[in-house]
Amino acid sequence: MKLRIFLIAAVSIMVASTVSAQSINDITTKLNEGMAAANARDFDKSIVLLGEAYDMSKTSTEEGALDIGKQAYAALGSVTLNSGKKAASTKDYDAAIKAFSKGGEIFTSLSDTANAKQAIALLSKVYELKAFSLNKAGDFDNALATCQEGLVNNPNSSLLLLLSANSKYSKGNTSEALADYAALYAFAKSAPQYAKIEGQVNNALLSNAAEVAKTNVDLAEDNIALVLGNNPKNEIAHMQRVQIYNAAKDYKSVIKYGDEAVAAQTKLDNKMTLNYIIGAAYQVLLDNDNAVKYYNKVTSGQYAANAKQIVASLTKKP
Repeated sequence: MKLRIFLIAAVSIMVASTVSAQSINDITTKLNEGMAAANARDFDKSIVLLGEAYDMSKTSTEEGALDIGKQAYAALGSVTLNSGKKAASTKDYDAAIKAFSKGGEIFTSLSDTANAKQAIALLSKVYELKAFSLNKAGDFDNALATCQEGLVNNPNSSLLLLLSANSKYSKGNTSEALADYAALYAFAKSAPQYAKIEGQVNNALLSNAAEVAKTNVDLAEDNIALVLGNNPKNEIAHMQRVQIYNAAKDYKSVIKYGDEAVAAQTKLDNKMTLNYIIGAAYQVLLDNDNAVKYYNKVTSGQYAANAKQIVASLTKKP
C-alpha cells in the first residue's frame, strides 16, 4: 500500500515538471506579443510580456530557449527605456527615473555598454529636469536631494552641480554654496563645454548678487568677487559691482573699484556711465578736483551734457 502511494506521488511530480517546461514556440509567441505591444506604444503591457518570455526561457529545457530569452531581455531593456522617455515627456520624473535605472541594470547585465551609457545619460537628464523643476518651484530641500541622487549616477553633470549650489544658496547655506560655485568653475576648465558652464555659473552668481544687494552688500560682493576671481576681465561683474556700491551710497568703494571697472568695459557707453558715477562719488565726498577729472571723461552718451554742466558749476570762479 505504501509503495503504491509513492508511485502515484512520483508520477505527479513528473507530470508537474512536464507542464512547467516551456517550449520555444511558447516563448517566441510571448516575445512576439511583447514586441507587438511595444510597437503599439503600450509599454506597460510590453514590459510584462517580455518579462514573462524571459522568465519562461529560464525554465525551458529546449535547446535555443535561452537565446530567445536573451533577445526578450534585451528588448525588455529597450522598451523600459522607451517607457521612461514617455514618462519624462509628461513630467512624471519619478517613473522615468525608475524606468531608466531598470533599463541601465538590464543592459549592464547584458554587457551592452552602448545602451548602458544611454541609460545613464537619460537618467542624468531626467534628474536634471526634476531638480530644475523643484528649484524653480522653490522646493529647495527636495531639489537638493534630487541633485545628490543624480550625482551618484553621474558625478560629472555640471547642471546638477550648479542646481545643487543654487539650492544650497537659496536655503541659506551661502558659504557652502559659494564653495560649490568655485569648485564648479574649476571643474568647468577641464570640461568640453567650458564656456557654457562658465556662463551658467556667472549668471547664477550675478543673479544672487542682484537679489541680495539691497539687504546684504557684503554677500553681494562675495558673489561678484567669485566671478572676477575666475575671470578678472568680466565687464558685467565689474559694472554690477560699482552700481551696487553706488546704490548703497558706499562712495569710497565706488572709487576703489571704479577705475578697474572702466578698464574692463568694451563698450564706450559703459565707460562713460562709470566715469560719471565715479565723478559723482568724488563730488559727494567733496573732492571736487577728482570729480571734475572724471566728469571731463564723460564726452559722449546720456550723461555727457549733465557732466558738462556740473563741471562748469564746480569750476565757476566766485
